Amino acid sequence: MTIVEIATYIATNIYNDGYNNILLMLHELNITIGRDCQEMCNDEDEHRILLAEKRAQEATKEVRTALRKSRLSLEGQQLAEEGPLYGAGIAD
Repeated sequence: MTIVEIATYIATNIYNDGYNNILLMLHELNITIGRDCQEMCNDEDEHRILLAEKRAQEATKEVRTALRKSRLSLEGQQLAEEGPLYGAGIAD
């Protein structure tokens, strides 16, 4: 196995499951894991999750905003074409 393959597997592991898999790999290699290493991995995972949640919320907000603008634009076009359909004094 080449270094590039190993690095690819590690990067894929981090991307899919976070830094805690690094701790598992170190444990399998019988490398002692210190408190600082464990805290860093936990902090990075928390940061990664918060960032992903924020991006997901922004994406849904952008979609809602775009749909609202499109709906308002369509309603404006219909009002311009048909005129008001109801209101005070229309039946007179």
